[in-house]
Amino acid sequence: MPASLVARFAERAREQGVTLSDVLRAHLTVDEAKPLGKAVPRKRAGLAKVSGADPKLLRQLVGMGNNLNQIAKLANIASKTAQPMAMVELLITLKGIEKSLEKLSES
Repeated sequence: MPASLVARFAERAREQGVTLSDVLRAHLTVDEAKPLGKAVPRKRAGLAKVSGADPKLLRQLVGMGNNLNQIAKLANIASKTAQPMAMVELLITLKGIEKSLEKLSES
């Protein structure tokens, strides 16, 4: 992609307060998408090594974050499809998570 085009998209992203990736995705249709090749995994330092935090605790927090993301996704789906029972179940689950987090913060 020419640098001038990238600069225009970057300027548009700054004006809209979004990332360059968001602007590019908005202009890309599925028909235009082409595979970029084989994905190369990035090597990252573990969070425990960088932060000095307990690795076991970090794994638990990551797991909780993943669960919370799944619940948020289900909540979005349920709200769009008007499934009130699913929403109630999600709210009960979220309340349980909130109580667990309060217990963790107290200790």
